[in-house]
Order: sequence, then C-alpha cells, then structure tokens
Amino acid sequence: MTSYGRFIAFYSHKGGVGRSLVLANVAFELARQKKKVLILDLDLGPPASI
Repeated sequence: MTSYGRFIAFYSHKGGVGRSLVLANVAFELARQKKKVLILDLDLGPPASI
C-alpha cells in the first residue's frame, strides 16, 4: 500500500502575520527529528525570504 505522508498548511488572508516564520520553525523542528520535509511557498505575493 502506498503512503502519501502528512500535509501541514499555513494560511491567512492578511500578509505580514508571520506565516513564513512559523513555517520555517516547524520545518526545522521536523527536520531535526529526522522527518522528511518539503516546503512549498504558494503565496501569490513576494516569495518567502528564508
């Protein structure tokens, strides 16, 4: 059986609320726990500057 993993999404209508910061911290912590992490920035505005 194929396993697709888990997905976590960070969403807000308003910009400048810290989505990229939260995303980076969560991704870092998961990677530190030896989890596989893929970050996709699908924001229509400026890209995340990480």
